[in-house]
Formats: sequence, C-alpha cells, structure tokens
Amino acid sequence: MNISKQTNVLVILSPGSVLGGAEFYATELTQGLNSKTNIKCTILYSHNKNCGVFLDSYNVPSRWIGDNIWKCAFRLAKLVHEYNPSVIHSNGYHSNFIVTIFKFLYYPKLRKSITLTFSCTEHGWIRNNVFEIIKTFFDNFTLKCFDAVFVVEPGMKEIVLKYKQNNVYYSPSFINFDRLENKSIHKIEKCETERVIMAIGRLSQEKRFDMFLDIASYLNSFNTNYCFKIIGDGNELDNLKLQAKRLGIESRVQFIGFIENTIDYYRSADALLICSDTEGCPRVAVEAMNSKTLVVSREVGHMLTLLASDRGILFPYNTSSFDVAKQIDKVLNSKRKKSMIVDAYNYVNSEHTIENAIKVYLKVFNNLCWVK
Repeated sequence: MNISKQTNVLVILSPGSVLGGAEFYATELTQGLNSKTNIKCTILYSHNKNCGVFLDSYNVPSRWIGDNIWKCAFRLAKLVHEYNPSVIHSNGYHSNFIVTIFKFLYYPKLRKSITLTFSCTEHGWIRNNVFEIIKTFFDNFTLKCFDAVFVVEPGMKEIVLKYKQNNVYYSPSFINFDRLENKSIHKIEKCETERVIMAIGRLSQEKRFDMFLDIASYLNSFNTNYCFKIIGDGNELDNLKLQAKRLGIESRVQFIGFIENTIDYYRSADALLICSDTEGCPRVAVEAMNSKTLVVSREVGHMLTLLASDRGILFPYNTSSFDVAKQIDKVLNSKRKKSMIVDAYNYVNSEHTIENAIKVYLKVFNNLCWVK
C-alpha cells in the first residue's frame, strides 16, 4: 500500500447502548486520518443506530450495517466490493466478531488481499461470571485473526502477546482538543466557595462509582463545602442514587447524565476521580489533564504512566476510601496542586496527540500491506 496515493480503509464500530471512549477513539482516528493523510476511512457501525447521529456530528463518512453479527459480516462482504479497501480496521471487541466471521466465511472468496487490524481500547474484561469468562475466551481467540493489533496502553501488549505472538503496537490515545474547545458553552463557572469532585463514565459495576460515593461521604465529613458530580448513564444509576441517600450525601451529589462534551465541567471541577477496577487509557483522564483539572486515580492500566512523576494522585488498588479521601483533601489544600496540574497539561499535549497516533498507524499500514 502506498500512502502517497488515496487508500480506502473500512473501520468497524459496534457500540453498546451507551457510547464510550472506544467510539470517540475510532471516530477521532477516522477524522484525523481523513484530514491529515491520503487515507480515506469510512465507519461501518452496528448494534446502536443512534451512533449515526454521533458520527454525523464529527462529519465522518459512515454506513449502518445492522444489529446482528452474522448479517453485519455479510453486509461487510458486500461493502468490500463497493469500497475496495486495503485495510479493514476493527475497533473494540464486539466488532471483532464481525470481522472474524467475515474472515472465515467470505474473505477466501474475495480473490484480493486485505490487511485486518484491530484497536484494543480496553485493558481487559471483568471476569466475575461464567458468561464473561466464555466471552473473554472468544475475545482472545479473535486476536489471532488479525494481521496487527494496536493497544492504547503499553502494559496491554503483554496481555495481547499471550494470544498473538507478533505485530502488536502501542499507539497513544488522543483527544481532539480543538474540537472540545470549539464546543465549549462557557456557562458553568467555577464556584470559589465549593470544592467540586467529579466522576465521568458509563454507570456500570466495573467503573466503581459506588467507591466514588464512599470517598465522597468521607470528604463531606471533613468539609461540608465539598460537592460531587457524576456524569454518565448506565444500569447502576438507581443503585447509586440509593447509595447516596443511604450515606446522607444525597443533597451534595448531582447525577447529570450523559453529556458528549464535558470540557466546561472539567474546568469547573477541582478534581476528577477514577475508581475503576480496570482501564486502558481513560479518555476522561486525558481530557481532564488538558483542561487543567487534577486527576485522582486507582493504579490501573495506563493511569500508572499518565500520573507518574507527580502529575496527579495515584492510590494503590486496595486503598480504603477513607485514606483516598484524606489524600485528596490534603493535596487540594497544598501548594503542590498547581505544579501537578501544569506538569499533567504539558505531558498530554506532547504525548497524546493525533499526530503521534497517525505516525504509528501509517507505519504499520505501510509495512503490512507492502508485505502482503
């Protein structure tokens, strides 16, 4: 494949009911490759038709391929003839199944060579029941079907290499900071008399918003000037509201729901708190660091790198909620906070850029397609 000439890439995206970091990653990667290179990406999305509105807001070309993986694989095979792609790029584990079925059922009949690649944006599944254990087994099996795998956190390479022995590449996650800025509405002002602690994400068990509320209750006991905001939707919402009421902090916690652009909320907050059981490289952390908001996180995934060298607060996995609250309260009352925020801002703006990610993708696409 010669990147000096226009090259078609099909990006497969299969979001769940709530859009998350994987959808933003795939969309902004598509937008970046289309605007900065001779690659022309088209997103083929499935399972959540509302994702089309989200993709349209980014002005990226897209096609709906259905809500059944078998039909999606068949539709993909049809569109391959229409687009004649050099690469089919899967983003996320669900879209892997579509590409895997396509490879075994339809690819041998095409009489053309297509490079199959995959972006792994998760650090791993939480395997706490039989269904998820079986699902993880098949996820790992699909990795063998791809010519290359991209990971957004260097530590993920070790996990992926257990199932795929070569062609695993680290590509930094990135944020379109200019787009965030352009969508700012500047209507949320920072309150000087209150300290705002925020959490953002899908309201699911592995994100541990229950721990966020436990920490919030301790902070509230230290100082009643603290208030807390949770941004996101998910099946744990009702349980979290009940927990806030049980802890006696119901009046101090705002459940805001899903918001596509949260830059104004970052700027009005004193800290972003991440309590997840597992993460890759959380988009919300990079956004907060760019917005000059202090990030506090469990030692999971790429957070160990993002917040290294005192760029934020890291706490070991089994740290008690009380101890985390004490640490947050201490840093927010210290002079150290300012230097942490500045160092974090400088780091993400030098390391986590679309330009750095594109360099990796172009190199891999060139090498693999040339060999094939």
